[in-house]
Amino acid sequence: MPGLVIVGAQWGDEGKGKIVDFLSEGADVVVRFQGGNNAGHTIVHDGKEHFLHIVPSGVIRGRTSVIGNGVVLDLEVLSEEMIRLRAAGIEPDLRISDRAHLILPYHRIIDGVVDRSAGIGTTKRGIGPAYADKAYRVGLRVADLFSPDLEGRLERCMRAKEALLVGMGVDELLPAVGEVAAKLRRLSREIAPMVCDTSEFLEGRLRQGQNVLFEGAQGVLLDTDFGTYPFVTSSSTCAGGASTGTGVPPRHLTRVVGVVKAYQTRVGEGPMPTEFPPDIAEAVRVKGGEYGVTTGRPRRCGDLDLVALRHSIRVGGITSIALTKADVLGELDAVKVATSYVIGGKRWTSLPADAGVLARAKPVYEELAPWSDIDRKAVAAEGYGALPAELRAYVSFIERSTDTPIDIVSYGPARSETVVVRDPWS
Repeated sequence: MPGLVIVGAQWGDEGKGKIVDFLSEGADVVVRFQGGNNAGHTIVHDGKEHFLHIVPSGVIRGRTSVIGNGVVLDLEVLSEEMIRLRAAGIEPDLRISDRAHLILPYHRIIDGVVDRSAGIGTTKRGIGPAYADKAYRVGLRVADLFSPDLEGRLERCMRAKEALLVGMGVDELLPAVGEVAAKLRRLSREIAPMVCDTSEFLEGRLRQGQNVLFEGAQGVLLDTDFGTYPFVTSSSTCAGGASTGTGVPPRHLTRVVGVVKAYQTRVGEGPMPTEFPPDIAEAVRVKGGEYGVTTGRPRRCGDLDLVALRHSIRVGGITSIALTKADVLGELDAVKVATSYVIGGKRWTSLPADAGVLARAKPVYEELAPWSDIDRKAVAAEGYGALPAELRAYVSFIERSTDTPIDIVSYGPARSETVVVRDPWS
């Protein structure tokens, strides 16, 4: 049976949580493969909103959920999220990789200090510094929580970080090693029954013929290699990250759905060539509820950018698209799509590697007919053909321009507000 990967095809916030929740109906297992609690997924079920930051979105449907080795894990955030889910009547069936790296108190401090000088616009949740420690080979992993030498390992890390903070001119004191170790031991007791070799667990489920859904965080344009560097996240957000972030061989990853907003948004700093003027941006922001789940920050909004989208499809391994928030553009005076850029007097059809070059890009637009508000009852009863003709033309234009089929169109936050043109599982 297939392993289906869900990735964001823009700068994150594309509505992956809803699409993962929707497609979880056909899944046995849902696994998160990268990122940390800098991600925020909103899911509406039975009229109630659920906000997830680290637990895979399939948990809302009661699916077995896995936090893979590629995730950086803040145990305090995980504990709080589990409490909220249980209060909502959801008991997660969760597995946690023993190889996942931990976000520790000093990571959050360093994140804030570095971002003040670098101006990247991070969530300051400690994600980047935790991944940096992983690369430096000085990070602590879930497996370390159960070592008799936890306090010794933690002390070596914290003394080094104290020296680093002093060198950076920061006088904020870290908590005592014993205090941190005690908290980690308490939290480790909560997760102990869930910890395992998740690579082996997932391989076993796939060999049994079960469907496994791989859930990404952020989006391809924030990929540490292929995004708009340095205004990116600290992990691989492409489909390849699903393999390295879970230990599942690529042969099991048979399909990749890229989630694409009908327009696009971005949080934080970095170039965004198709950004709306302030008045249009505010109207779309209000109608689309474009505020970060994790930070509450207002998202920057702009026209759909096909140059960036084609880049994401290519490097992200995307085989089909789930188009979200199609309702938000309803009743706009005009709908524009960027098909290329002009930079320094030359036409560009690919995404520049240099963010400074991208910041100078002038989009070349094609204007399409706007559509009226969607008749939700008619679409629920009749399907795709009941969508406004102009919206269907917009879908066809994107498909032709990217040579990629759109399998799903979402026109609202509820599961029922979804049209399946082709089943990605089949």
